[in-house]
Amino acid sequence: MDTMIKKIRIFRAKGEPGTPLSEVRAVSGHGLEGDRHGMDEQKPISLSDAGIQDWNRTQEYDALCFHRFKTNLTLEGLGQLSLKPGDRIRIGDQVVLEISSAFKKCYREQCELYNHGIVCPLPGNMLFAVCRAGGVIREGDAVRCVREPWREVPWCSLPDGEP
Repeated sequence: MDTMIKKIRIFRAKGEPGTPLSEVRAVSGHGLEGDRHGMDEQKPISLSDAGIQDWNRTQEYDALCFHRFKTNLTLEGLGQLSLKPGDRIRIGDQVVLEISSAFKKCYREQCELYNHGIVCPLPGNMLFAVCRAGGVIREGDAVRCVREPWREVPWCSLPDGEP
């Protein structure tokens, strides 16, 4: 399965629901145009895998962080990329995002999943990124890892010893 942009949302103000969009402009050095975190220097763009949202809907217990984490870009197949801070991804033909951090604070004490011994899939499937090359992101855009300016690969974590 190829990795692609499944959903786009921006959050204009804290506490308000996200606005779904079919496309959005990513601003180099920052985030998404119109999003309240767009000018944040460390975590302006949030990404998550579509599969974890599907998983959450099947759970008997409420996963607290699913309500707290607001995703700008939902990707189909994000988990297969094995991204870590410092990795870069190309979205469509123009946009390059650099992963700045993975996950977010876990509220274990308040989480029903944790209290019932259920392993939460959010760590590793929630990421933050900064835009390094701006442009328009559209639903359906392909997402690929960028290793070097001249080489793109469909995954990010190559086995040791490979170029």
